[in-house]
Amino acid sequence: MRDTIEPRPRGVATHRWILFLGLLMLVGVALRAGPAAAQVAWSALSLDEALAEAQETGQLVLVDVFSDHCGGCGEQEAQVWSTMDGAVAVQGLIPLKLDSGSAAGQALARRYPVTGLPTVMALDPDGAEIDRIVGYTRKSEFLDQMALLRSGVDPVPELEEQLAANPGDGELTLRVLQKYLDRQRLPEAQVLIERAVVLDPDGKAMLAERALSALARYQDYFLLDPAAADATWRRLAEGYPESSSVGAAIKETFDYAKSNGQLEAWVTWACGLTAKHPEAGRLSYNVAIFASRSQLRGACLAEAARNAKRLGVGPAWMDSIAVVLESK
Repeated sequence: MRDTIEPRPRGVATHRWILFLGLLMLVGVALRAGPAAAQVAWSALSLDEALAEAQETGQLVLVDVFSDHCGGCGEQEAQVWSTMDGAVAVQGLIPLKLDSGSAAGQALARRYPVTGLPTVMALDPDGAEIDRIVGYTRKSEFLDQMALLRSGVDPVPELEEQLAANPGDGELTLRVLQKYLDRQRLPEAQVLIERAVVLDPDGKAMLAERALSALARYQDYFLLDPAAADATWRRLAEGYPESSSVGAAIKETFDYAKSNGQLEAWVTWACGLTAKHPEAGRLSYNVAIFASRSQLRGACLAEAARNAKRLGVGPAWMDSIAVVLESK
């Protein structure tokens, strides 16, 4: 169990006060605007046009980035955006909806890091990010987050103040470093990534793996630097071979090696890793699975499959995969 330090009471009170103000704003705007529509009426403006309008009106711009292949995006659409609750939640804002795969969505991703879907961002009239919501779980939770978002209050200064007072708070460290990545403040984020690694030497608190995963996604999706992302994923796999993120690390390193014609070198690296960590079942399983999918062969790959079988990781037929992997 990790030690955590509760944020100072003033921070909690401020959070509740902001939420209360956001709810008051929702009610006030709804009363002024009259009956709400049955669902969100998305603006047809481009991002730059919406920001120009925001300059004139003083409104915030709300951007929902989605994909048809994103399950959470579909749930958010059905449970929030297609309802009156969603319409009320965006009243007083300039709401834009962008498909991540469209030209407009890709242009936005070059201006603002989008490393997970759905992403809902609030921008001030100058285009500066106020805050964002990434992912979707429950309607009630999302509407609470929306109330905070539309308040127009940037949470980063208070989070930084809390972290300065509680530098050993791992979860707070992760939250601030993600905000830094969202704001393209990479040097400051890297300092906190290394702090997360120090705070989680054995990986049991999952601080280090989450910090490194966030950095790798930022390097890959926003910086468009797959080589840097590959190095970060390798660091994760090498340092935390039994982590819940090791499967993602093996997949990403495998995909990078395959796209660059370096699968032979990847096998050498992966086999060295599984030999060093024979009790890391997730590591062995993922190495064996990705190798078999590309019809790679080798005794060390077969041994990885047998290790996974011995450790009870993966399907019952891992021994059959081992036979295939060691065949000529």
